[in-house]
Amino acid sequence: MSLIRFPDSRYFIPKSKAMKKNIGFSDKVVRLLIAATLIGLYIADVVTGVWAVVALAGAGIMIATSLMNFCPIYAFFGIGTKRRKKMS
Repeated sequence: MSLIRFPDSRYFIPKSKAMKKNIGFSDKVVRLLIAATLIGLYIADVVTGVWAVVALAGAGIMIATSLMNFCPIYAFFGIGTKRRKKMS
């Protein structure tokens, strides 16, 4: 098993656990739509105060995970929505 070593670090991560793509196309579209909705609610002043901050943080996380095609929560639980290529 090969390992990834971070510079100036004592921590190793197996390459099998490194950031593998685990978000499929439909999951990505849903995340971007939810993020756009949350941002729209903020712009329309439907959410304000602390809830506005929470909505914008959630939108930012959804945008970031969909652009990276990686969700750390999915990785923690060992699930993914990305289709695997069939081996012939």
